[in-house]
Amino acid sequence: MSKTVPVNVKRIDVDIRATCEAGGGVHFDSWWRHEDDPNGVWISGPVDLPYGPDHYRLVFDLDDKSGHNLEFYSDPEKAMYVQVGSCPTGAGDGGGQITFESVNSTKQKLTIKD
Repeated sequence: MSKTVPVNVKRIDVDIRATCEAGGGVHFDSWWRHEDDPNGVWISGPVDLPYGPDHYRLVFDLDDKSGHNLEFYSDPEKAMYVQVGSCPTGAGDGGGQITFESVNSTKQKLTIKD
């Protein structure tokens, strides 16, 4: 069995929008797009990563409109939990599929590679 070597690392931008709900809670929406989409179309819902030899760098931008001063944890491995097949119950890298790269100094941008 031969190991698949990544052909490219493609960027996907993900905007996470946090707004305040009537009871004081926070509502999150996310929109994403592939960097190579010629139309630059933003899509709502789960990020679609096609199967294949390419890797993807996902850059999550937190747009906090909630008034709660939300931010990512400074440790990228704690900023996002990933588990294959079910909801994560703690820190994890999706069975070795995710590399947690960085959180910027303002804690509003998280970068990972799949």
